[in-house]
Amino acid sequence: MTVSVLNDNIIGEEVKAVQIIAAAMNQTPQSYTLLHTQCEFLRSKGKHDWALKLARQAVNCAPSEFVTWEKLTEIYIDLRQYDAVCFLCSS
Repeated sequence: MTVSVLNDNIIGEEVKAVQIIAAAMNQTPQSYTLLHTQCEFLRSKGKHDWALKLARQAVNCAPSEFVTWEKLTEIYIDLRQYDAVCFLCSS
């Protein structure tokens, strides 16, 4: 396989994955696990600001879940917003 064929396959798989996540979010928009999946995808694409918005939404959907706060903290660290991390830890 050539590099362009591999790239086309990878892009096609990403498009399918995004479509599946979008359909699932329409069914369960308050799912923090789906929001986390979107966060990880955006982080892998370097879109940390967008991921931050979804991580905040996940915390709002499930504030009693440790993993939502953990994901939010990870993204603040990615963005080097250490003051926000300190604030979260002291809340």
